[in-house]
Amino acid sequence: MIEEDIKNRVEEKNAPDAAVAGGNAPAARPAEQGENNQPKKGPLYRLVLAICRGNRKLAEILRFCIVGGVATIVDFVAMGITLYIFDPSLYPNFFNVFYGGGTPTVLASCVGTGVGFIVGLVVNYLLSVLFVFDEKGSSKTLRGFMVFALLSAGGLAINVVGMYLFVDLAGWNEWLIKIMLTLIVLVYNYITRKLIIFRKDKK
Repeated sequence: MIEEDIKNRVEEKNAPDAAVAGGNAPAARPAEQGENNQPKKGPLYRLVLAICRGNRKLAEILRFCIVGGVATIVDFVAMGITLYIFDPSLYPNFFNVFYGGGTPTVLASCVGTGVGFIVGLVVNYLLSVLFVFDEKGSSKTLRGFMVFALLSAGGLAINVVGMYLFVDLAGWNEWLIKIMLTLIVLVYNYITRKLIIFRKDKK
């Protein structure tokens, strides 16, 4: 009786090993499979997430602000290069495009504004797809880019109309209005892009 009890315990102990040897090992954990299917995130992405203490929504908004700042700088630089190319005699050096230079022509200003907007738009779009939003939605399609461009043009229109109404007509301080409009357009851009372009695909 005692010998049979010992024999049964030995068989129970060896049962898991036999299952593994027979190819019946349990499948990999879904979590591990999910991690393998996720795209790798860069160090800057992880740094922003760490700054936000793991809050993904807050990290997304912070990444959006960072990208907006980068795109704005690119916009300004592209416009400055265009103005300098149009009439370098107005500026002692390139940096005088931004301060202390002459007054550019209306044509140069319009072309420079357009070039800056387009270059900044492309940079903003690429960084938004690659870095800002986890949900890609329709962003990686031509239609997605066109919608992105139209929404950005809407933000530009808010800026132009706002400056005309509050600065040219009402006579308010241009920098105060510029700051106010920048905040309004920032919120507008994030909400519209999140809801229309970078929304979660329906399964």
